[in-house]
Amino acid sequence: MKKPGLFLRDRFLTVSYELPFPDLPESFDGFSLVFLSDLHGKSFGTGNEDLIRGIVNAAPDAVVFGGDSTIVRKRKMKGLSAVESLLQGIAGRFPLYHAEGNHEVRMKEGFRNEWESLLEKYSVTKLKDGTAVIRRGEEELRISGLSLPETYFRNFRKEPLPEEFIETKLGEKKGFTVLLVHSPAYFDEAAAYGAELTLSGHYHGGTVRLGKRGLMTPDFVFFEKRVQGLFELGKSKLIVSAGLGTHSVNLRVGDPPELVKIVLRKTK
Repeated sequence: MKKPGLFLRDRFLTVSYELPFPDLPESFDGFSLVFLSDLHGKSFGTGNEDLIRGIVNAAPDAVVFGGDSTIVRKRKMKGLSAVESLLQGIAGRFPLYHAEGNHEVRMKEGFRNEWESLLEKYSVTKLKDGTAVIRRGEEELRISGLSLPETYFRNFRKEPLPEEFIETKLGEKKGFTVLLVHSPAYFDEAAAYGAELTLSGHYHGGTVRLGKRGLMTPDFVFFEKRVQGLFELGKSKLIVSAGLGTHSVNLRVGDPPELVKIVLRKTK
């Protein structure tokens, strides 16, 4: 696939990370994930065939969705056909996990029933304040999804997260944990919880990339640094995906959509 141009939104990059962790169980050395975030009903090629091909070529052990797979506004939900095409193309090939973003959180009952029926149809594990445990022999890797209430996606400011919020939602931290938190604004809290790897999106890469910063996030935070890439805090790591789709501000400048592949490595 050709590299996306400066202003293009219809081609994506595959961005790869190989991350070392001393606490990773031995049997999970080389375990790989494809991380997809902020699809917003976007289709790459007919029936999302380009995105499906990108995932298949990455050959992950699991595919995790970081939220905002659709667009939900007050009276309508958009993008289900594109999501279904994608799920149809990868279901049965890989274990699939889906955490919530702000668009899933704001779903009303009718929308939510339709959405959850779609996930169930394609055997997607829903991580709404929940944890999936992957076992290899006696060793475990945990994938958790934290669902942030809509108040934590307010414009212009970060709503403080209570100290015990994550533990109250997910329980005491156990074992090696990949934590899906849609907004990267809460990485410090995820690190304090003890998550070895946090995966976030939400910021759409900053819309217009200015060096390592983004001009504007969807919640109108300007010149934010954690809009795309790898960040570290103590022993914890954060990967922020620039996401795949857009909404409202349908613009990307120097900010291509991306499919993220992550390989976990055991180190001493």
